[in-house]
Amino acid sequence: MIKKISILVILLLILGGSVVYFFGSALLNKGIKVGIESLGPQITQTAVTLDAVNVSLLSGKGMLQSLTVANPSDFKNEHIFTLGRVDIDIDMSSLLGD
Repeated sequence: MIKKISILVILLLILGGSVVYFFGSALLNKGIKVGIESLGPQITQTAVTLDAVNVSLLSGKGMLQSLTVANPSDFKNEHIFTLGRVDIDIDMSSLLGD
């Protein structure tokens, strides 16, 4: 009986950890996208768009897909730059330190 309860508890912990990881990753990616698209225009005074973000909670590795920063309206070109893919590598230990 105790063995069955232990197995059930372990399975529930694994399932719970998986749910937290996947929802946490989705929230992190959404937060990065919203942050770039809301703070970027405040800094650049132009439109900033980002199609997708994918960052791993465990490794800190990820990518930004289709980052575009527009030119001010009095410039000929529509965008100052467009980056198709930006690979990132975050030092996860730095997030908890000074």
